[in-house]
Amino acid sequence: MSKNILAAGLAAVLVIASAVVLVINAEEDWPGHDGLEIYGNANGDWSIDEDDIAHIQAIIDGEEEPNKFADANRDGKIDEKDIEHVQALIDGEAEFIWILDGNGDPVKVKLPVERIGVEYLSNAELMNVLNVSHKVVAADAAAYKMKDFYFPGQNIYNIGQMHQNPNYEDIIENTDMDVLFTFSPSDNDVKNENLGATDVVFLGLYWPNVMEPEDSRFMQGVMKAGYILDAVDRANDYKEWLEGLVDDLHSVTSMIEPEDRPDVLMTTHRDYWAPGGQDNKEVRTFTKIDPLSQACMLAGGNPIAMNIVDNWIGKDSIYFAQVGLEYVLNEEPEYIFIHTVRHTYSGITLEPAHGYDWDDPADYQERLDDILNNRSEIATLPAVIDENVFMTAGDFRNNAMGGILGAVYMAKILHPDLFTDSVLDPQAIHQEFVSDWMGLDYDLSQNGVFITPVV
Repeated sequence: MSKNILAAGLAAVLVIASAVVLVINAEEDWPGHDGLEIYGNANGDWSIDEDDIAHIQAIIDGEEEPNKFADANRDGKIDEKDIEHVQALIDGEAEFIWILDGNGDPVKVKLPVERIGVEYLSNAELMNVLNVSHKVVAADAAAYKMKDFYFPGQNIYNIGQMHQNPNYEDIIENTDMDVLFTFSPSDNDVKNENLGATDVVFLGLYWPNVMEPEDSRFMQGVMKAGYILDAVDRANDYKEWLEGLVDDLHSVTSMIEPEDRPDVLMTTHRDYWAPGGQDNKEVRTFTKIDPLSQACMLAGGNPIAMNIVDNWIGKDSIYFAQVGLEYVLNEEPEYIFIHTVRHTYSGITLEPAHGYDWDDPADYQERLDDILNNRSEIATLPAVIDENVFMTAGDFRNNAMGGILGAVYMAKILHPDLFTDSVLDPQAIHQEFVSDWMGLDYDLSQNGVFITPVV
């Protein structure tokens, strides 16, 4: 047996008959990779397959450098047991899987998963996309309000507002969840400690990247859910579909010169835009890391908040900024998109009524008319003069398409000459998401309220 002394902070490398490699002690010192963040993905691509077994063997043989994802079972060693675990993951026979969650923290999930809990609408939709919605037994207050849409005919338990003093004893007694897919990046350690045998997983759907979805924690989350729920092929196909939509839009909008990109105010229905809000001289807008501003950029627009500094607080981020009304007037946006939310993460239902559980556009149009008729100070804006002010549904930002649906609709509005009906049909793409991906019997030509004026 030989022993090589590595640099400070490294463990000894032991080479014995079975070629066991003892790797770096402190995980933070282990090199990683840019691929799928699942332990066992040794070669740094977007799948776990035979190539990873070959890569682990090469590490054991001293032909490749160790990395933390090669330690598939996270026992501190890279050895034959890791090869066995990767093979079990490939065969669908593994008893557990280790991932980095959306916060970058290692999380172990017991397999197989048969009983699922979901927080918020994006997780509920992803379960439909991955064809595992029949396994959902519990939903938080927001998703529960939509249970008849996402989980028709199923017995779903309402676990309430999981970030506001949830009754853990009651949840354990009534759900027996194997896993809870949480939406918030915060307080997951608390949930994990209090939910007993239930694994708590933050996939990272909170953080999409509309411009480059393959580099987002959102897309990582889609694929990680695929491996956790034995739906890898479906997750990969969905990933490719979303990336294809982005590529299609980008192939057109990337050719638009900067001076031909209209200035756009991406705002939200609160403060100044809410009923009686004309007395508020501040407007909420979104920085360039937000899905709304990213969707605008992908669609060929120029968000007027592009140069506002993003705000970061630890693992959380503030995607918005409060700007004075004077700022908006000086920027003279040519388009205004007013983002609305129907069911908040807190489980509150807001006006105006819209979304999948509402079919009458009257409330939406009335709210828009109220804004246009009672905000005299913005009457001179190009967006108002040219009737380019739109109310848009929260689904365009918060759904399981990671904001890409918003870009599809906006591209048609901002550049109708480039995105003619034969090139881009937003409702058809939206319908494909609802019918082919979520598998729901829902006709968008007859149901739902998502944008006004309708495009």
